Amino acid sequence: MLREIGLFWERLWSIGEDAELSWRAHKYGWKAVFVPEAIAYHWRGYTGRSGKNSNINIKKVWEALFYRNWVHILRRHGNLKQIKLTSAIWFYTGCKSWVGKRIGRNDIDGYFVWLAGLALLNGKFFERMEGEFREMFKRVVRIDWI
Repeated sequence: MLREIGLFWERLWSIGEDAELSWRAHKYGWKAVFVPEAIAYHWRGYTGRSGKNSNINIKKVWEALFYRNWVHILRRHGNLKQIKLTSAIWFYTGCKSWVGKRIGRNDIDGYFVWLAGLALLNGKFFERMEGEFREMFKRVVRIDWI
């Protein structure tokens, strides 16, 4: 299968790369089989530390990476219905979270979720999302992977 469809997509170096590979395999006609006896170990982690001069939270970067990667996956493989539905949900969730934070109801800043929702539908917002993610990631001086 990997010879036919290729390896992981380099743009997705973490989060969602396995889903993108599966989606691509499905498009090429490969079938997945459920084997209940199979055991798989999926290990990931990070210390949550960034450089001492960084004022950015690693969890925030990780969350932004999740939405950024799913925007890429849906734009590459999703149909219009999937893209529109996901965009509407993310736009609503992002707005609600952003307002909730401003009025003291939660601690979630929904800006990147809102931006990802718009990036699914509009190339201008897609470029803005990519630029903001790059800048956010650059501010992280060091990530110590466990």
